[in-house]
Amino acid sequence: MDDMAIRGALISTQAIWYVPVIFSRTKEESKDIMVMIGKQEEACMDVVPLRHGYRPRRLRSKQLFILQGLPKVGPTMAKRLLVHFKTVSNVVNATVEDLMKVEGIGKVSAEKIRAVLDIE
Repeated sequence: MDDMAIRGALISTQAIWYVPVIFSRTKEESKDIMVMIGKQEEACMDVVPLRHGYRPRRLRSKQLFILQGLPKVGPTMAKRLLVHFKTVSNVVNATVEDLMKVEGIGKVSAEKIRAVLDIE
């Protein structure tokens, strides 16, 4: 097979499908890389990766994006929360009872939202 065809396939794999390709020269080097990846995975288990992709530009879109990071909150619920509470800060400071006043949020969902915001 042509070297350029192999390089093209690897570049496509990385650029189009976002699959990382790691090169090694020997089996031993491959083993060392895999061990290192395992150690880093274990060390970073509590690290949350940055959200990739969509980056809102308008203020309203940024507010909705933040709210969608809460449990049980998708695009529709984020809009309802923002309409009801007016600001992201008000949502974050809302009690379980306050959250339950928003259509579609029950006790369980409200408690999950509060847990994410409150638990150390």
